[in-house]
Amino acid sequence: MMDAVALPLNDIPKPPIPRPTSDLVVEQLRRWMFQPREYVSAREFDPGTGTLSTGRRLDLFCIATAPSKRNCQRVGIEVKISRSDWLRELRTPEKRRVALRICNKFYIAAPVGVVKPEELPDGIGLIECPWDMIFFDRRRWGGKAEWVWDSPKQTVKAEWRDTPAPTWSLVASFGRRVADEKVSDKGEPS
Repeated sequence: MMDAVALPLNDIPKPPIPRPTSDLVVEQLRRWMFQPREYVSAREFDPGTGTLSTGRRLDLFCIATAPSKRNCQRVGIEVKISRSDWLRELRTPEKRRVALRICNKFYIAAPVGVVKPEELPDGIGLIECPWDMIFFDRRRWGGKAEWVWDSPKQTVKAEWRDTPAPTWSLVASFGRRVADEKVSDKGEPS
């Protein structure tokens, strides 16, 4: 019988560095800036329901859970992965109009260098997500190997916007989207 031999750390193959995707940026934002104890968030959020659907989705919509956070502020985030995606967004401002009606703060989130701060429309903030990753290998101790990135940085602060209180339609749409995410994460209703 052969004894198990631990490979030197340099001999353990590293998984490839993931390329920036909208999903990874949203995961990064949820991990570092909009944590579950402070915010309830929904991905790919359409603020309307049924016949009131807008057909426009926010990549991430967050509602602060504490009234002390500016009366349960609502934050909208549109993720841009590439420069061409960002320039297309600039040419279609109507896409943001729905978000600006329901959000107290609105941000563009992108990997560093995709968006130039001077290009931002008035009042819109910028969150830059560094793609410098550190490799943590915990396989030797029964864990997993993963690339971990640094926390996103709010490069340009979004201006506070006074918006009307959420409608019941918005609340219903948000609740449905959050429930849909729980089902898709676990494979069954929670």
